[in-house]
Amino acid sequence: MCGIFGYVMLDGSEAPPDFLETGLSRLHHRGPDDSGTLVDGPLGMGARRLAVIDSEGGHQPLHNEDGTVSVVFNGEIYNHTDLRRDLTTRGHQFRTMCDTEVLVHLYEEDHDGFLQHLNGMFALAIWDRTRRRLLLARDRTGMKPLFVSEWRGALFFSSEMKALLALPSFPTERDHQALNDYFAFYYVTAPRTLYKNIRRVMPGEYLTIESGTVRSNRYWNYDFTRGPDRSLAECAHEFTGLLDQSVKRHLQSDVPVGAYLSGGLDSASIVAMMARHGSTINTYSVGYHEDSYSELDMASLISRQFATNHHEFILTPDDLQDLLPQVIRQLDEPHGDWTNMAISHLSQKAREDVTVVLSGAGGDELFGGYPTLVAARMAAVYRIIPALIRRRLIRPAVEALPTSFRRMSLDFKAKSFVAGADERPERAHYLFKQIFSIEERRRLFTAGLQQRIPHEDAFHVFEHHLDGLTEPEMINRLMYLDLRIFLPDCILYSMDIMTSAHSLECRAPFLDTEMLDFAASVPWKYKTRGLKTKYLIRQAMRRLLPAECVTMPKKGFLVPIGPWLRGPLHSFAGDIISSCNPAEHGLNRKEMDRLLEEHRTGIRDHSRRLSCLISYLLWVD
Repeated sequence: MCGIFGYVMLDGSEAPPDFLETGLSRLHHRGPDDSGTLVDGPLGMGARRLAVIDSEGGHQPLHNEDGTVSVVFNGEIYNHTDLRRDLTTRGHQFRTMCDTEVLVHLYEEDHDGFLQHLNGMFALAIWDRTRRRLLLARDRTGMKPLFVSEWRGALFFSSEMKALLALPSFPTERDHQALNDYFAFYYVTAPRTLYKNIRRVMPGEYLTIESGTVRSNRYWNYDFTRGPDRSLAECAHEFTGLLDQSVKRHLQSDVPVGAYLSGGLDSASIVAMMARHGSTINTYSVGYHEDSYSELDMASLISRQFATNHHEFILTPDDLQDLLPQVIRQLDEPHGDWTNMAISHLSQKAREDVTVVLSGAGGDELFGGYPTLVAARMAAVYRIIPALIRRRLIRPAVEALPTSFRRMSLDFKAKSFVAGADERPERAHYLFKQIFSIEERRRLFTAGLQQRIPHEDAFHVFEHHLDGLTEPEMINRLMYLDLRIFLPDCILYSMDIMTSAHSLECRAPFLDTEMLDFAASVPWKYKTRGLKTKYLIRQAMRRLLPAECVTMPKKGFLVPIGPWLRGPLHSFAGDIISSCNPAEHGLNRKEMDRLLEEHRTGIRDHSRRLSCLISYLLWVD
């Protein structure tokens, strides 16, 4: 893991070197072990390094034999040994054992095509000195962030926005469309950020900057292929072998490696495979005093089965209250998913023992882990019921269900279901996930803010990704949306920032390139079956994991926001809302007070709306 920062003058003039120190100083947490810079004509770039592979030899920027190709790089290349072997046979000379060095030699061989050969997570910048050409790229699924901005005649890039925001007089005008979409999703969706002058490089995208022209190219996209006919048993066997090999690759390190163990199926599967490839494993879990939200019992069961050196931590409302402002600062944007506080807490504790952790991220998106996919299939049956009965009987009955503040309660699922079940599948998928509806945003936003929003309906985010998608299977289309939006913009971005803030590298074996290709070829009917999610993983792991882990329904890694905002955090939330300046925030104070009071009295569960709202207010402040 590292942090990269740099810029190239679009008119070809000499790059001012003074920006480098400012930008890189804001990325020290991403790379406390080393730093380096390169200034060459119109280019200035540098890196902060966390040494994981070849601690002594991996200084960046790293160059090819004659210094005509240079790279700064954040991430890991898991197939670097195979690539190194092939490049050596072609006559390339290596000076280090670091995975970064394969990038410059591979670029020499295949130019932009070198990205197709990489199995790993990365954000990188390659400077071609001969052509005066810069290439920026991000990995396939967006495990590593990369931001760009055109300013003062240059294109700037950075691993985190804070390095850009630290530049003197850098423009910080808000993107009101992104703000509208944030309140719909409770995270900011790519390529936008909440800053009009900063955008995200998309997963699977690379940019080239040459002769003052910036070009965007896509080198990879998730494609549901039609593989050979295979039985469920054959797919389960292949899955087990691929996960085993992926975990083995992800264990490559010259520093200690551990694992997050939530107690769910995905993280348990990772730990099961780690146990095949090494000595005692350090595992880390976080839980709560609220039993319906805590999975510490299951995590402990998995730990005992695989004899891990297990560490458990309890997160309390006081912890969250202390962590929230700090986490919002680290993220550079508001984020309504307060599990970030749990990840931050866990990362800080894990860093005391290890430098790398493995995570189960990606299992849900690749193998059908979300209840919304089951809901989409149920909705097709629901729509057979006459519309009059749905509208006058079923919907009012569901809306009248008493509010429960237990995790993934029946009333929450039922109310989310009827909110979108009458729509076509893609729009229903959006409505199942929506935080503030259009009507709720109209009540929340001031008239002045509403006038500055071009597209009020945030479904345009889904439409952008659906445009040109030819996949006919409904479940695959919905999983594609999760893979292109929710996984990189919500899960992976916050995971990277939370772990990097504590100089910890997080790896996701489910997102290995070979696993991506395999998952794309597996029929959707093996991923969801009946009311079961991740059916294939359950079949594959049933002989390796405790039966309780394999059969339990998905609970989700959630913080007990609902009960906390009704009790110990109610005053905390009220103080933040009461200090809000409507003119500055663009929000209706009375509407915010109503949400908080309805939540406190149990009229309705507004926990996700309130976490989204409070995160935004803290970000503005």
